[in-house]
Amino acid sequence: MTTPLRVLLYGDVNLNLIDGSAIWLTSVVSMLKQDPSIHVDVLLKRSITKPEVTAGIKELPNVRFIDLFGANSPKKGMPYHERGVLQADEAAQVIDELMTKDGYDLAFVRGFQLAYDLSQYEQTMAKTWTYITDFTHDHTQASEEELARLCQIASRSARMLCQTEAMKTYFESFLPTDRPFLILNPMIPNGKGTQPTFTKPNDRLVYTGKFAPLWYTTEILDAFAKLRETYPAELHIAGDKFNQDPNNPNFKQETLARLKSEEGIHWLKGIPRADVETLIDRSAIGVSWRHPELDASLELSTKLLEYGSLGKPVLLNRNPMHELILGEDYPLFVNSEEAFIEKAHLALTDEEVYAEAAKRLYEMSQYYTFSNTYARLRDELWSMKKINLLFAGHDFKFLRLFMDYFQNNPRFNVLIDQWEGHKIHDVNHSKACLEQADIIFCEWGLGNAVWYSHHKKPHQTMIVRIHRQEKETPFPREYNLHNIDRIILVSPYMLEEMYRLFRIPRHKMTMIYNAVDGKRLVQPKETEDLTFHLGMIGVNPKLKRLDLALDMLETLLQDDPRYKLFIKGHHPNDIYWINKREDERAYYDRLLERLEQPIFKESVRFDGHGDDVPEWLTKIGFVLSTSDLESFHLAPAEAMTSGTYPIIRHWTGSETIYPDDVLMENVLEGVDIIRSFKGDSARLLEATEAYKAYAHHHFAIETLAPKLEELLLAELNAVHS
Repeated sequence: MTTPLRVLLYGDVNLNLIDGSAIWLTSVVSMLKQDPSIHVDVLLKRSITKPEVTAGIKELPNVRFIDLFGANSPKKGMPYHERGVLQADEAAQVIDELMTKDGYDLAFVRGFQLAYDLSQYEQTMAKTWTYITDFTHDHTQASEEELARLCQIASRSARMLCQTEAMKTYFESFLPTDRPFLILNPMIPNGKGTQPTFTKPNDRLVYTGKFAPLWYTTEILDAFAKLRETYPAELHIAGDKFNQDPNNPNFKQETLARLKSEEGIHWLKGIPRADVETLIDRSAIGVSWRHPELDASLELSTKLLEYGSLGKPVLLNRNPMHELILGEDYPLFVNSEEAFIEKAHLALTDEEVYAEAAKRLYEMSQYYTFSNTYARLRDELWSMKKINLLFAGHDFKFLRLFMDYFQNNPRFNVLIDQWEGHKIHDVNHSKACLEQADIIFCEWGLGNAVWYSHHKKPHQTMIVRIHRQEKETPFPREYNLHNIDRIILVSPYMLEEMYRLFRIPRHKMTMIYNAVDGKRLVQPKETEDLTFHLGMIGVNPKLKRLDLALDMLETLLQDDPRYKLFIKGHHPNDIYWINKREDERAYYDRLLERLEQPIFKESVRFDGHGDDVPEWLTKIGFVLSTSDLESFHLAPAEAMTSGTYPIIRHWTGSETIYPDDVLMENVLEGVDIIRSFKGDSARLLEATEAYKAYAHHHFAIETLAPKLEELLLAELNAVHS
């Protein structure tokens, strides 16, 4: 079961009236519900008293209406409760409260003033997709205040939504934001699976929508009346929203009288969207003729799409938008009463013209279905869902770069369960982390991997990253492997070892190298004496074989006293556990006694532990890796990335990580390599360029972190599919 994406939706619209803005809101709900894992809460501007608009979405699963105006409302004392309607600033405050309290992943809002008021709440706005239509389509005509407000909205919104590509281009031309603009096109229901016949069923014209001067209500009724003089057509109308006409205070009364009395007109008032679809389906020609003032609009009429999706031709204005989507030769463009009558008569009497126009509308409309629109927005929608990524383990030093990457990744919310040891942890804290996690990432496959593999829930994804220590413990035999989705190994050799020793299925394992900070490690070298400066990063425990590095240094010093060995990391006397292990203590006692010899007094320096390895490497010409065994060994990878020459004693598995020509079978080979560059820093730096490129390709966090993210998302999707 997928963790749901929770969306709060608010439009500054009255859902009791059938008009484009109300249909827009219900369309957004229907589009989002193409994915059952999306839960939608609709905050109401007013209580619903007429169900026609919302009937189609009310019964959808996981769709909830938030009505603040009922008798039992917790907002009973607020002014808007008494008033029965939310003003824009009040709605913004409520949205912020809901987003903060209920933890929605995304807010979806419509309205210029609302969006501006909401932009005062920056944390909520950062999770808000903003859709604005009530703004001039020529920003040069907007006031400075309007432009400033729109710029603030754009800069603080998670996404700005535009209805068309033309509107997107327009907004991008003058709005400063580094977040992508998205197209939220007008939407229509999915098709029924069968293509319309594109034949005229009867002589009915159909109009659905508002009554308004710019929507040419009077002109359509006048033209239809004249059409009736020569052809027995009918006009079926659905809608109950009347806009005011500043030039005619009697507009509504006059329109009502005509709708109720004129011959051939059938007015159905406000009806549910499903009934509107039936009405269109049972008619012949859609009407979408509007005032020329709207021809410059960058918006596309939803009604036009609804007519087209049901295989109906449409009488509509010739304008740039319509020519773009239907072609300049679309046969039913109308821009006058005479053209309306002529083209209506033509479509009603010419089968070929009817079919051609109907097909063009239908084919164009399929792009705008709920399912196709959702498919285009799906990835962006789900990118708003914070994935709770839990890192659990006792030691994160090799994972820190990956953790930083995910902590700075807006898709992830990072949780940490820090264990005290291989088996010691705060059980209550682990349980609390478990309850929140979408992905559990165990760094080291020790007791942490055992505990989480036995407690993981079915909807969670579990990843374990194994180094080398695990192979010497009983923990891998205690995993509940069924609950572990993927095991990451840091080298190909360790992958085969885990199969050999524990029979962990290879199909559950993936190899991803340890990572280094590719950007920070590249710093200019101090070229003076570079060829004489050797380095080691970490010399504890004894398997690191500092004694072999001293053998190399001693041999080099016999030729030239300028050679020096710099040691980065803790001094053996500073490691508490060394005193507890007799063999380790004896080894380092002998080693430290050797370092007191005159030949090493001025030639070996401990530079201490610290997070300054990139800076330290600027003076190091060669990094020595003389270990008996390793699972990966980060020091050579860091050296190569920085442009320092790596010299690696060949331990089992090193050939699966590093180039063959930096591997030595005995320390004398390393001595010969170092001698070959004596005093020639330029040639040394030139020789390291190939290794630097190799390291950036194989080990840089910039390369590996996206690879790990892709793996995590794939495993998460697999669990939820």
